[in-house]
Amino acid sequence: NSVEWYDSSDARCYAGGTDAVTSYNKACLTRREQYPLTENKYQYIADELEEKGYYVLKNAFSCDRVLKFHEETTALLSDSKNLKFNDTYLQMVDQPMLKSRSAFDFAFDDLIIDIVSSYFQCIPALGTVNLKRSLVNQLPPTETLLFHCDTNCIKFLKFFVYLNDVDMDGGPFTYVEGSHKNKFQYWENKYRWPDNEIEFFYGKNKIKHLTASAGDLIIANTTGFHKGTKVKNNERLMYTINYTIHPEYWKPVSFGIKNSDYDSLSENKKPVADFLLRN
Repeated sequence: NSVEWYDSSDARCYAGGTDAVTSYNKACLTRREQYPLTENKYQYIADELEEKGYYVLKNAFSCDRVLKFHEETTALLSDSKNLKFNDTYLQMVDQPMLKSRSAFDFAFDDLIIDIVSSYFQCIPALGTVNLKRSLVNQLPPTETLLFHCDTNCIKFLKFFVYLNDVDMDGGPFTYVEGSHKNKFQYWENKYRWPDNEIEFFYGKNKIKHLTASAGDLIIANTTGFHKGTKVKNNERLMYTINYTIHPEYWKPVSFGIKNSDYDSLSENKKPVADFLLRN
């Protein structure tokens, strides 16, 4: 039987279908009225994200800045009381923006905010942030190491900041080009998909392993199919930051920032903290 495909004009391309699309569009209009875009600096990146679903910006951050963040993260991960999650696959810092000044600074970085504002045509807000180390082990890929589509929102951007160089052995973020706007008929039948099935639907040439150096910035609309490739020889330190125009899953966000850090933000950046807790 031939498989039907859904493009971006079809609500079946999105988790939640018509209701989710209607709610998103309403939230988008509200956000654009409330926090309009004042300067559209990165339309060319927004256009490529719309087309391919991902973008790699080389040398986005200085080596010194990334090294400082790397050192902060390594120190945090060395103490179990800082960990939200710790198993054979990965270690994850609990509340990164409360524990690391670098985590806060990157989440509110001018470059990142300008890019994501061009994408949404308004000032967006922060959702989930994750600061983690992927560990080398001999176990089979599982969970986020299998292809999946995020269902937090029908459209949002995730920024990946590599804190060390990531080659094919270092577990690069892997994305299926165009899959954010091109879904096959049964894509919601299960959440995790093995490589061979994704290759069958999209072809091997659409699967992009986004190797990069420390200081490079990877951006993706992760409502498309993606996964973290399993690390083979080198541990991977990575910070991920989500931006959206409504709270993820339409639920209160559980990530926080310090009141003093919030107060230090310029007026045009304070909306980025709309969905965060204050501590």
